[in-house]
Amino acid sequence: MIVDGAFAPDFIRALFQRATDRLQYSFARLNRADQTAFPSLSAQLRLTDVKSDPLWSRLAKRATSAMAWKPQGKAPRLVRGQVNVTTLGDVQFVHADVGVSVTAVYFANPEWHVDWLGELLFYDAAESEVVAAVTPKPGRMVVFESSARHRAGIPSVLCRIPRVTVALKFKL
Repeated sequence: MIVDGAFAPDFIRALFQRATDRLQYSFARLNRADQTAFPSLSAQLRLTDVKSDPLWSRLAKRATSAMAWKPQGKAPRLVRGQVNVTTLGDVQFVHADVGVSVTAVYFANPEWHVDWLGELLFYDAAESEVVAAVTPKPGRMVVFESSARHRAGIPSVLCRIPRVTVALKFKL
C-alpha cells in the first residue's frame, strides 16, 4: 500500500533533520549473507526512541494504520527500525525482510526529483523480473508484507544528495 499526503511539509523536514543529524551510522547492515563485500550505510533506531519521540512515534502510528490486511484482533508490534542511506555507486541486493510480518518504508528526503531515480523495486519470486516500482516522493510511505522480494533503487548520477529512507519492521 502506498501512503501519500499523510505528513505536512514541516513534519517531513523535521523528520529528515532528525534522521540525518542525531543518529550513529555504520556500514554494518547486510540484507543477505552473500553480500558481505557491499555493506550499506544505516543507523539502527532504538525502539524506546520510536515510542517516546513525537516524530518517530507518529511515523510508526501512520504505518500501523495503513495495515488494512492485518488479521482482526492482531495489533502490529514494532520490532526493528533503521534509517538507510543510499548514494550513487552503492550496491543493493534483492531480499525479503525475515523474522517480521510487515515492513514500512518511508521516503525521508524533503526534496526528490523523478530523474534522480532511487525507486523501491519489487520482484517476482524468481527475482528475475521487476513487478512493481515505487518512486521516491517526499513523505511517501510504502507498507508491504515483509516476505515480498524487494530492493532499494540506486540514485542516478543527477542526484547529488543521499537517498534517505526509514524502514520500520513489524510482527503481527
